Amino acid sequence: MPFSANRAADGGSVWLSALAWQVTLFLGLQSFLFYNTIAWLAEVMVSRHVGLAAAG
Repeated sequence: MPFSANRAADGGSVWLSALAWQVTLFLGLQSFLFYNTIAWLAEVMVSRHVGLAAAG
C-alpha cells in the first residue's frame, strides 16, 4: 500500500486520525465561510445601492 499513514486502510479507525479531523475542520470552515458570504452578498449589494434584480 503506497500510503501507510492511511489508518482506515491499515484497519485502524478513521475517527482516530488527526489528519482526517484537520481536513474535516478545514473543509467545514471553508464551506461555512462560502455559504455565509453567498447568503449576505445580496444584502450587502442592496445596501450599496445596487438594484434588487442585480443583487439577486
